[in-house]
This record gives sequence, structure tokens and C-alpha cells, in this order.
Amino acid sequence: MAADEQADSYFSDEGENIAPVSLIYEHQYLAHQVSHQRRHHEQDTSRVLLYHPRRRPSPSPS
Repeated sequence: MAADEQADSYFSDEGENIAPVSLIYEHQYLAHQVSHQRRHHEQDTSRVLLYHPRRRPSPSPS
């Protein structure tokens, strides 16, 4: 599924049933929140954005 299609499915009213967890881009999540805020005058608190921490090399011993 293309990223835009996946985001559309995730943000649909049935999104939770289609994809309870979905990999989307940050800009897609933010665009959804802006749109939701304009329509409903509140944030969509049923969706969250999680970041995967980048793996950083372990510090070398001094």
C-alpha cells in the first residue's frame, strides 16, 4: 500500500479497525491534525505520533 493510501486508511473513520498501528510520515500526521482542528475545533486525541529513536553508537570508553 502506498504511503498516501495508508495514511488515508489510518485517518478514516474506520481507521482503527483497518490499521490500529500504521507507519506514516510526520507531515501526514500533522496535516491530519490541522484538518481535524479546523473542522472540530479540537485535536484528534485518538491518534498519536510515535518516534522511533535512532540508534546511536555507544560511547567509546575513555
